[in-house]
Amino acid sequence: MPLLKEENYTIDDIYALPEGERAELIDGKMYMMVPPSTTHQLLMNSINIEIGSYIKSKGEKCKVIPAPFAVFLKDEKEKDKELKEALEAVRKYPEYRQQSIRIQEKLESEIQELRKAQDEHTCRLLQMEENSQRRERNKLRDRLLQNYRYYTSKEHNPRQEWTRMESETFWECFADYENMNGNGYMHSVVQPEMNSLGIIEMDDASGIAELMHSRK
Repeated sequence: MPLLKEENYTIDDIYALPEGERAELIDGKMYMMVPPSTTHQLLMNSINIEIGSYIKSKGEKCKVIPAPFAVFLKDEKEKDKELKEALEAVRKYPEYRQQSIRIQEKLESEIQELRKAQDEHTCRLLQMEENSQRRERNKLRDRLLQNYRYYTSKEHNPRQEWTRMESETFWECFADYENMNGNGYMHSVVQPEMNSLGIIEMDDASGIAELMHSRK
């Protein structure tokens, strides 16, 4: 029999029932359910066992779930509403698809622009690095040529000798020049002539003194 209540019952009222009490909710009215008898439960148990054994013998994946458990049946209006929403979503799918394609194309275009900007920035950085290296290489080249002209000049260095320290300093700069991809005249002319100069060791004080005295 339905419980007396002016307003309609809801699912929340079903869940609020005390433990062990069961009811059916039909059109906003709650109908209390009496506990099943022993005979009813024995019959239900036998039926469940028979159905479960049959399903298992057929290798099916169905499950037997004995009462009580909650079952909520949606009314026709709610089902119609969900059906309309599903049909509307299907109808609008081409529009959503086109919108998705436009968004994807826009993103791809923006990504391409970012890549292009990144490539241009990388090229500028490489160009700046190359220009900086070229300037440093030219400075080293000028320094090496100045030393070359001085040490190989018979007017300024008539003995055609240099100290061990002068030699090591020059060749360290020469190595730096090579590491910067310096080549050409420095290797074909400067390097051989500088290698032909005599070397005075740093512990030869008198030799160094005579060398310095001879230079102009």
